[in-house]
Amino acid sequence: GKTFMLATGGKGQYIGRLDLSLGGTGEIEYGRMRLVPLVDEMKIHDGVKEIFGRYGLELTEKERKKK
Repeated sequence: GKTFMLATGGKGQYIGRLDLSLGGTGEIEYGRMRLVPLVDEMKIHDGVKEIFGRYGLELTEKERKKK
């Protein structure tokens, strides 16, 4: 019905992007979802690390190296 389900890829290496075009009454006329790779230069937010830890998820080697 009206629920969006997105995938973001494994272990925080990608972020999901959803682009929508809405009509005059708010209906979706066009939608596109894609995975955008997180580049090495991006800093991992401490809050993200905390959430991973809270749920017992491991950071990848790439993420552990980031400060």
